[in-house]
Amino acid sequence: MGVTTSHFIEGDFSEFVLPLYQFNNPVELLNYFILGIFTGILGVLFIKTLYATEKWWQNLKTPEFLKPAIGGLIVGLSGFFIPNIFGQGFDSIGLSLNNKIGFELLIIIILLKIFATSVTIGSGGVGGVFVPSMYIGAMAGLLTGKLSHLLFPNIVVYPGVYAIAGMGAGIAAATHAPITAILLIFELTKDYNIILPLMFATIISSTISSSIFDYSIYTLGLKLKGIILKDGHDVNLLSSINVETIISKDYIKIYKGTSLTKIMDIVFKKGGQFFHVVDSDGRYIGSFSLNQLKDILLEQETLSNLIVAEDIAYPLKTVSENDNLEKVMDIFGSTEEDELPVIDKEGKIKGVVLRRNLIKVYNNEIKKREVTNRILSKLKFTPETGKIEIDRGYVITEFPAPPHFIGKTIAELKLRNKYGIEVLLIKKKPPEENIPFPSANYKFTEGDSFIASGKKSSIERLEKIINI
Repeated sequence: MGVTTSHFIEGDFSEFVLPLYQFNNPVELLNYFILGIFTGILGVLFIKTLYATEKWWQNLKTPEFLKPAIGGLIVGLSGFFIPNIFGQGFDSIGLSLNNKIGFELLIIIILLKIFATSVTIGSGGVGGVFVPSMYIGAMAGLLTGKLSHLLFPNIVVYPGVYAIAGMGAGIAAATHAPITAILLIFELTKDYNIILPLMFATIISSTISSSIFDYSIYTLGLKLKGIILKDGHDVNLLSSINVETIISKDYIKIYKGTSLTKIMDIVFKKGGQFFHVVDSDGRYIGSFSLNQLKDILLEQETLSNLIVAEDIAYPLKTVSENDNLEKVMDIFGSTEEDELPVIDKEGKIKGVVLRRNLIKVYNNEIKKREVTNRILSKLKFTPETGKIEIDRGYVITEFPAPPHFIGKTIAELKLRNKYGIEVLLIKKKPPEENIPFPSANYKFTEGDSFIASGKKSSIERLEKIINI
């Protein structure tokens, strides 16, 4: 509806007009493949430079009100010599489409745009990252097009067309969202001739970028705040909880030599949906479901003395008691099974993890986070308040991170599994933002303090450790 209204008022026109172009030679896809690799690497460089620059500005011991002024001065001096980096850059993108930017200048523009955008945002200036990533991709595309034209002048006739594919590839490399990039660039050009090379370069770019670096330009910011999203879940909720906390001993174990007749007796007596097969020493071999048995029942009379448990068992993915529930969530996400065997170092089955129990724990952790977040927003810890009781026997208090915590992760310190302590909030030195519900991989740094909750006895035990 918004697009229709916009076209009705302003008219239906393309933001960028491409030169006459027809994709005819499949060999040219090799050049777009190289463009995808190039922009993928540039995307990772952009992401890392942006957040490294932000961190540098945060640690800079300068009054906050001066930082945007200093950043503006740096960008202004850079743009004085290379004005192409100023603003959104649509004029420069238009020039790139028409092959009107020199080869040497392109290399400088790409690196300087990454630098200028990072300095602007890091110093507190106003700006986004979406259009700069498109701009960087356009310049990288023209650079690739010019090189391709020099090497294959009969194949690459219009180097500027590579800038369009580069725009999509640049967006995809930074955001890890290739479909969005493809649709957006098509909407900006409304030219079907560029679709195939655009899709090819964009998907390659996104694949390269996400293979080199797990986080996009948006999700890395969340990760640095302690929020790690994966397949729609905040895996931080589960990364610090071990399998041993939800292991179930209620499972059915069958020895590998058990005949089909005896298996059916066990099924009728004990019920159950899943059966786990072990050898004489108790080592796990595999599992089978009730649905599998239904297929065999029709031929039970013929097969009863021929088939044993080992014949119908198949190995499931297994977990150990020390694995965290994030790993279990990943496994359940890739399988339709409702339970997984828990195996010890000797390969013996110790119990099972049920899908429904994992979901229950996840939902409880979400509720706990919501309640705790509301409490933390209202609590102010002072020497006078000390520990604040939140429930029968449970308290919340604040600790400074002692020297022997510095450089170690929450998981390495085993605050939850060993001491029963939940770290609710990491307080950072200003101007760095506090990190609510940090992941188990959070590494303590100098100047940190943290708010923790747990049983009163556990908190007192932690006090003794901290005061060592």
